[in-house]
Amino acid sequence: MKTKVHCVLLCAGQSVRMRPLHKLFLPLQKGPVIQHVLEQIIGANFDSVTAVTGFDSERMETLLNPFPLQVVHNSDFMMGMHSSIRMGLRTLSGKEGFVAICLADQPHLQKEHYKTLMETASAHPRAMLICPEFKGQRGNPVLINLKLRDFILSQPDHDRGCSYLFDLYPNDVISVPMSDDSTLLDLDTPEDYQCLLNSTNS
Repeated sequence: MKTKVHCVLLCAGQSVRMRPLHKLFLPLQKGPVIQHVLEQIIGANFDSVTAVTGFDSERMETLLNPFPLQVVHNSDFMMGMHSSIRMGLRTLSGKEGFVAICLADQPHLQKEHYKTLMETASAHPRAMLICPEFKGQRGNPVLINLKLRDFILSQPDHDRGCSYLFDLYPNDVISVPMSDDSTLLDLDTPEDYQCLLNSTNS
């Protein structure tokens, strides 16, 4: 039986290490990075997709508009990633299934990576956390059982995301071996962007 998996896409950050450029607006193949990421997410067929905006939200929402998703704005984005996760979780109701906390600055990920994690959710519906792993290193996105939704909403905001859940539920984590390091890669610096261009042009 297929387990529902919703996607909360975090695209609220300030792209500090890429300034004066914004990493999600940089060109990649046929459009900006954020649209490339969304094409893969939409292609993975999540049960729903919610994008959380923050910094430069008007420009971001213009790029998000063509896609079949819900957009919510986090006016407290300066509080860190956890505030955006909580904003996304508020759009979901019920405690069945999982939510994938997806990072908008992971353009190396393909829809197949997301699908592999979603298939694992169906195989292990009682797990609290599902995360990709490559050579022993934990990557993103992380799938969180929606039974934890209310608990996360009750937690104070900080910039560690939901990493504290791994400390609370060490025996309820399913690690999914991945065939490449895409789940470990993000886009923070000009060097990261050049590596991305090199990989997509090769």
